[in-house]
Amino acid sequence: MSRPSTIGRNDPCPCGSGKKYKRCCLKASTRAGGPAVQAPGAAGLVMMLFVITAAGLAVYLNSFAGVFLFDDLQNIVNNPRLHHLWPLGSVLGGTPRPVLDLSFALNYALGGLEVWGYHAVNLTIHLLAGLVLFGLIRRTLWTERLRARFGPSASGL
Repeated sequence: MSRPSTIGRNDPCPCGSGKKYKRCCLKASTRAGGPAVQAPGAAGLVMMLFVITAAGLAVYLNSFAGVFLFDDLQNIVNNPRLHHLWPLGSVLGGTPRPVLDLSFALNYALGGLEVWGYHAVNLTIHLLAGLVLFGLIRRTLWTERLRARFGPSASGL
C-alpha cells in the first residue's frame, strides 16, 4: 500500500507522536506559515530519560557503601530531634532546614542509622531534579519562539 503524497488532517502525524495531524504538526505549520518542525518520537524521549537516569545511577552508585561524613554525625546520628516523628513540631521547630530535617526523620523512622537509605533518598531527589530540569529545558526549546531553531534537537540538547 503506497502512502498518499499529501497528509490529511485526520491521518496519523508523520512526526511519530501518535496524534492526528490536525492536533499535532498541522497547527505549527499553519501558524508559522511554513512546514512544521516535527516533534521527536516517544522512543527518543524515553532514551534520553534512560540516559539521564543511568548517568545519575553511575555517578552515585559508589556512595551506597559509604559512611556518615563531616556534619552527618552532628546533624543525623547525634541529633535526638530526628529520632522520632511525633510530635512533628519537635522535628520541624527551631531548624533553618525543616524539609531536610523531616526527610532525615523519615529516613531514621524507616531504617534507623543505615546509611544506604539516606543515600537512596538523596539519589532519588537528585534524579528527579535532573529529570524535571530536562523536561523544563525541553519544553522551553519547544515553545513557539524557539521551536524552529531548537525544536528538532530539543531532547538532545
